[in-house]
Amino acid sequence: MDYLTNAAGGFATGLPLGAGMGAIFGPRGGMRSTAEMPTTPELRADKTARYTALENSPALYEPNALARSATLTEDVLRAQRHTPERSPVSFQAVNEMRAPPTTAHLGVGAPIGPSDIEYIRKGLQHVNPATGGPDIAAAPVVKRALDNFVLNPPPGAVIPGTERAAAEAAALAQSARDAHGAYRRSQLWDSLTDNALTSAGSANSGLNVQNRLRQVVTGGLRQNDRGQSAFSKAHYTPEEIARLTEFARVPRGDATLRYMDRLFGGGGGLGAMAAGGVAGGAADKYLRDDPTWGSIAGAGIPAAGLGLRLLGNRRATRQMQELGTMAGSRAPLYRERVATAPLAPPPGGGTAAGVRDALTLEILRQQGIPRITVTPED
Repeated sequence: MDYLTNAAGGFATGLPLGAGMGAIFGPRGGMRSTAEMPTTPELRADKTARYTALENSPALYEPNALARSATLTEDVLRAQRHTPERSPVSFQAVNEMRAPPTTAHLGVGAPIGPSDIEYIRKGLQHVNPATGGPDIAAAPVVKRALDNFVLNPPPGAVIPGTERAAAEAAALAQSARDAHGAYRRSQLWDSLTDNALTSAGSANSGLNVQNRLRQVVTGGLRQNDRGQSAFSKAHYTPEEIARLTEFARVPRGDATLRYMDRLFGGGGGLGAMAAGGVAGGAADKYLRDDPTWGSIAGAGIPAAGLGLRLLGNRRATRQMQELGTMAGSRAPLYRERVATAPLAPPPGGGTAAGVRDALTLEILRQQGIPRITVTPED
């Protein structure tokens, strides 16, 4: 009976502690980069710096080339049934492509640079999402035309002598667009995560983190009448959206963990009292000779449920962090950091490996097997 009593106590405490400690200290994966994921303020500063460098580029283009691009863009807009009356901001940008206001004081035929094109592009931000209507759909068409002009200038568009500067401007434009997208994704992710943690902290004493995290991701995946979601607007890739959808739908292993923690009263409150009462009553009924069993079951089952709930919360939080890293890894600033940062073992892997090696060496020593030291020369 002493053995069985100790085994039951070990189960009640070992299950949550063993699972939690294994999740904390167990190694995950191979070598990883030590580069730090940029914060949202860092991404904002980075994208601003890249746009500033683009606007200061010495590249020069023929104004007639941009005017021809404007004509092609207008043809696309009208084919999609856009008109100056229905999409005024977009058509104003098209007209500015024919006669950039930034070079008007220099006279007709004056060369234009990336700063002039960026000036026209920024004007498209003046579309009002609430009243823009067709302009909302027309503006991206003009933006793509302006982007393509810088990224892939038409033949004869670059003024001779500035070809290298134009190539550098194309690279700057691409990195600036990528940095802007990374900033928007980071903004959205911070907002979702903060909302989830705030909501979880205001209810259930913070024990409902995993549910709140999945709820905010589900909200971000919800599509509007145009078939767009918050994630698609922030230019998440289809692969990233697929992983977000998998997280929101709760993988099978996490679903089983949630079922068990609820069964054991992991949420606390009345659920824990009910689980402990049922377990304690059942133990008293079948093992009346020793009331210790009822106490063990009554206290151990809710403790195991709480441990499973905390483990589920930690798993969901780690998964959320990995999803955020997944999208953030496309930021130019992060890629630059990865290119220069050294590699290191995953968190926890070194601790587990160190304990394993120490135990192995001690066993060898006790069995009389000499310890072998390997030098760098070997």
